Amino acid sequence: MSSSASSAALLPAVAQGNVSAFEELYDRYSSTVYGLLLRILANADDAQEVLQETFVKVWTSASMFDVVRGSEVAWLISIARSRGIDRLRSRRTRMDREDEAGREISIFSSFVENATGADDAIHAEERQAVRGALAEPGAATHRTRARVLRRAFAIGDRDAPQPAAGDDQNADAAGDEEDEGAVGAVRLSPGRVLGA
Repeated sequence: MSSSASSAALLPAVAQGNVSAFEELYDRYSSTVYGLLLRILANADDAQEVLQETFVKVWTSASMFDVVRGSEVAWLISIARSRGIDRLRSRRTRMDREDEAGREISIFSSFVENATGADDAIHAEERQAVRGALAEPGAATHRTRARVLRRAFAIGDRDAPQPAAGDDQNADAAGDEEDEGAVGAVRLSPGRVLGA
């Protein structure tokens, strides 16, 4: 198609799949459409993306152009404007979601920071119990370490039976099956379980 061809003849040719008519249409109007999108979006990357989307829409929908309703440039601008506004709405929605997520994280963080002194005391007691259990003489073997840890963590579980004196010897003699493998689920404090 020659550059002297009227602009009204370009879109009907594009509708028929004429690539050179599409190239000429792009060359003729892309800078105008890009300038409009840049004003709407105030972001060069978004403007370039929406410009591409606009011309893809033109390529796929050129048959919908009606010369009686307006010029080619008006039709292109209406498509670009609509897509630009959609992009703005999408950006605002995404920003609103990110702001909401930030507020939720802030609320959770302040809740965690306002933990009670009782929580700190429980955690300190648990740390002390673990250190003491691991420092006990004979805690070097896996089975002994598992038994000592179970006893140490029973401090947080008021319903757990406390070992009687001399249970270490009885457990060593009869409890080989019980101590095989992992420590298992151990109650740290009400509502908290370690292991599985």
